[in-house]
Amino acid sequence: MKRFSSALFALALLLAPGAAGAHEVTAGPFEITHPHSRFTPKGAPNGVVYMVIENTGKEADRLIGASTPRAERAEIHETVQKGEVFSMRPREAVDLVPGDIVEFASGGLHLMLMKLTQPLVAGERYPLTLRFEKAGEFTFEVEVEGKDAAADDDGGHRGHHGD
Repeated sequence: MKRFSSALFALALLLAPGAAGAHEVTAGPFEITHPHSRFTPKGAPNGVVYMVIENTGKEADRLIGASTPRAERAEIHETVQKGEVFSMRPREAVDLVPGDIVEFASGGLHLMLMKLTQPLVAGERYPLTLRFEKAGEFTFEVEVEGKDAAADDDGGHRGHHGD
């Protein structure tokens, strides 16, 4: 059931208003759908990357890191809820078994771009490299979405990670 709902989520991303600029990237055995960031105001120290990764290959792998020239470092993070409190914490890796669809979305897994080198401006694209344990590195472009194209909430990032 989770895979079915994940597939519906991925489809919804493609059909959602504002997703007209959504794009897909094939990176080895992975299909990466709608890699995007939200714009950041001038002076914001951090940014975030969302996407959907599907392992279309025949063997399990792990996402073990990311990098971009737009930030000092990129980290895999997840949102965790304890009672009424939400917090972000880094993760070492994300397991990707064949057929799996993993969502990097507000309120869940995401990539944090720490110490941005410059603001993320709506409409621009920038390179992002994902590192997989077995498949290696793949670089593709992330689109920066404006306020109208992104969700109105900030996924709990305001006040976290230096925001």
